[in-house]
Amino acid sequence: SDEPDRCRWFIDGRPRGWCRNCREMFWPGKSFGIKVSKQQIHDWKKGLEIQEEAKIAKHLKALQKINNAHPWVQWHEQMTSTQATYWRTAGIPKEWQHFWTLGYRDNYLLHGNTLPAYTIPNYAPWQNGKEKGVLNIQYRLVNPPPDVGKYRYEKGLQHNLYYTRPDWDRGDRPVVILEGAKKAMVLRVNIPDENLDFIAVPSKHVADKLLAEIKKTYTNDIYWALDPDAFDEADKYAQECPGSRVVKFPDKADDMLTELMIDPQLIVNQIRYAEKV
Repeated sequence: SDEPDRCRWFIDGRPRGWCRNCREMFWPGKSFGIKVSKQQIHDWKKGLEIQEEAKIAKHLKALQKINNAHPWVQWHEQMTSTQATYWRTAGIPKEWQHFWTLGYRDNYLLHGNTLPAYTIPNYAPWQNGKEKGVLNIQYRLVNPPPDVGKYRYEKGLQHNLYYTRPDWDRGDRPVVILEGAKKAMVLRVNIPDENLDFIAVPSKHVADKLLAEIKKTYTNDIYWALDPDAFDEADKYAQECPGSRVVKFPDKADDMLTELMIDPQLIVNQIRYAEKV
C-alpha cells in the first residue's frame, strides 16, 4: 500500500507502537483487554525487525550511490564568481568554501520542477586522519515556491549532525550547537578559538537519535545556542544532556556577525559565561 503506516513502531526489547492519529502509546501484549498470544507478539516483533533491516539497507544503498558519484565536487568546481560571492557575503570566505566544498546547482528537482540551490555536503567524521565521505547533502533553495521551505536534503538519507571540523576528534572540546549548518560554519569562520567546537542540528526539533549521539559523544561542556524562537527547546535538550548550558543570543547567530557586525569576542563571552542548566 502507498498509504503511510499511521503507527510508529519500536522494537528495543519491548515491542510497542505510537499512533500518530490518536497520539497514544500502546503495547501489543493486550488488545482491548484481550490477551494476545506470545507467538503473535513474536511474529509482530519479527516483522518489525525485517522492516527495520529493509530501511537500513535502503539507506546504505542511497549513501553508497551518492558517495560513489560525489556530485558535490562538481557543484563546487562549477560555481561562478557570483555564486561564490553569495557564500562570501553570507560570512564564508573562499578558503572555507573550499574546505567545506560548498557549491551551487541549477537543477534541483522539486515536485516536477527544477530549482537553483546552494549545496552543503555534510561530511562524516574522519577516521584515522582520513576522510570518510558524506552523510547527506543539504540544499538551500533559491526563491522556493510559497509554502515550501528553503532547505531540502538528499532523498533517502537520514538527517545528521553537521560537523564544521570533521577532521577533529569528536568530544575532545566543549561544543556549541547551532540550528542549521550555515550558522555553525559562520561562527567557525569568525571565531578561531580551537578550544571550541561548532556543530549544527538540522532544526530546533532534534530527533532522539541525534540527541543520543550528542549525549554519548560530548562529555565536556555543551552549549545549546539555538535560534531565539527555540529557547524552550534548548532548555529541554539541555536538561537531557549532562553538562549543558543554554546560550540565548538576541538574534540569529550568523546575522549577529554578518549583519549586525557584533564583535566575535562578545559572542565568545556570551557562550563562555552561559550558566549550566
